[in-house]
Parts: sequence; structure tokens; C-alpha cells
Amino acid sequence: MQQNSITLKIFITLFAFGIVIWLGGSIIRTAIAYEIYIPATELHLKQEYSNSERLQTVRLFATGALYTEIAFGLAFFSGIFIFVRLRKELKTRGWIFMSFILLCLSAIPEFYMIYYDLKLNIGFLTSSLKTFDDPLIMKYFVLRFTKLNFLTPLAYLSVATSVILIIWRPLDKTIIKITGKDGHQDEQT
Repeated sequence: MQQNSITLKIFITLFAFGIVIWLGGSIIRTAIAYEIYIPATELHLKQEYSNSERLQTVRLFATGALYTEIAFGLAFFSGIFIFVRLRKELKTRGWIFMSFILLCLSAIPEFYMIYYDLKLNIGFLTSSLKTFDDPLIMKYFVLRFTKLNFLTPLAYLSVATSVILIIWRPLDKTIIKITGKDGHQDEQT
């Protein structure tokens, strides 16, 4: 991996960029979505918001999905390219394999949530959503935060752990040759 090609460096940069945008955007979207609910309750709506304000909050949440979905897709497919490119180094660099597995595990709940976001955006694009109580919003927005609220943190934790593995690089059995002042070479792992 010391002789990285320009292509590999570009894909590593796209991977990092995608992870940062996805993670940051997802956290912002979650903060926007929870704004209409009373904190520390079982998702009881705040009474000071009108129905149109709640609908606008859902619209902001759905619009932000465009950025986070593209960023996650960019990170995911860049991660696949990186894994394929570095597959010969898996025996000496176990952290690459562990990071890839965690990225794939995070993709399962994330692609499921992307489906929900797409359905919500299609509802807004077809202008079929007029009130917050619309069945489409109840199914793809409210259900996401009531019954499926464990999926997104799972994806966050998987990706965060993958990034930590990339930084710390455990199970790296690369041999480094060190040459001393007397010209003697030593090998370290």
C-alpha cells in the first residue's frame, strides 16, 4: 500500500468525503426531525407547531436525504473499489478486511432507510402530501422514528468503528525494514 496509485488515492478521498458528508448530514437531519417532538418522551408532538410547520420540517428532513444518500453511496462504492484494489494485502493488513465488513454491515440498515427516504421524497415530488397526518408520512417518517429508530445508530456505530480501524490499523503484520547506522538491517512487524 506504500505505492498507492493516483486512482486509489482518489477513491480513498471520495470514501472519506462521503463518510464525512453522510455522517454529518445524517446527524443534522435527525436533529431536524426530532425538533417537532417533545424531548425525553415517547415521541409526543410539540403543541406549539402547526400542521404546516410539521409538514415543512418533514420536507426539510426529506430534502436533506438527497445529500446524505449520495454521500453514503459514494462512500460505499468507493469502499468496494478500495477493498477490491487492496484484496491481495488482506493477509498482512487485517484492518482492511474488518473495515470492509463493517461498511457492508452498515449498508444493510442504511439502504433500508434510503428506501424510506425515497418514498417520502416521491410523495413530496408528486405533491400528494398536504398534511402532517398523511398516511405516507406516518408510514415513512413517523414509523422510522418510532419502530425503526435502532437502525440508524447501528449504521453510525459500524461506520465509526470502521473509520477507527482504518486509523489505528490493528492486525497489521507488515514487515518494516529498519537500517541502523552500521548498515545492519532489522525487521519489525
